Amino acid sequence: MWKNDDQQKMSTLVRIAGRLGLMTGYFETMIRAKRLQQRQEAEAVALEAISAMSNSSFFDVRSHEGMPNDRVSESTVKDLQKLFEQRGSDKSTRHNYHEVYGRILSVRGSAKFNLMEIGLGTNNLRIPSNMGKQGSPGASLRAFRDWCASCYVYGADVDPDILFTEERINTSFVDQRDSESLRVLFKQFVGPFYLIIDDGYHHPVAGFPTRPARTLGALR
Repeated sequence: MWKNDDQQKMSTLVRIAGRLGLMTGYFETMIRAKRLQQRQEAEAVALEAISAMSNSSFFDVRSHEGMPNDRVSESTVKDLQKLFEQRGSDKSTRHNYHEVYGRILSVRGSAKFNLMEIGLGTNNLRIPSNMGKQGSPGASLRAFRDWCASCYVYGADVDPDILFTEERINTSFVDQRDSESLRVLFKQFVGPFYLIIDDGYHHPVAGFPTRPARTLGALR
């Protein structure tokens, strides 16, 4: 049996160790929270810009607070626009998404990073949210790959017939309506990813299961 003074000393040491542990955990949590806040703020800016752009053809993303608007970002926007058109993607013809993607990616420059797009643009008319017979599956993946020589591009789609593998491009099956299918995908394609684009099944039932990608550590 310990003496009372020994017990008191041990109790004091335990309390001190506990407080030190709490302090360390607190600072680590604060650092993670700050990084998360910065990432979420950037995501919020991008999502708001995309939403506004989708609702109005007159929206000018350059005027949106928080979006890069300099020569580098403008150059990236123009480069992506050209590559999307060359590869047959509607992201810069039918839509103006290159305005957003270009500014988000411009801050990466030539640094290595991973990018994922869910939805390759199937031309199978029997599959919901298809691109029509004239669709070019994988067009935007190839455009992103062509833009940055040091990035690795991942893609996923519910249509197994359009999956492919090329230089710095890897694709896999995913059913966005199934949370387990998404978990399998993010176990197969280990991040972190600088950018994840959800352009697959355009329906709320698919959007909600995709959100856990953040909690799986997929996003940087």
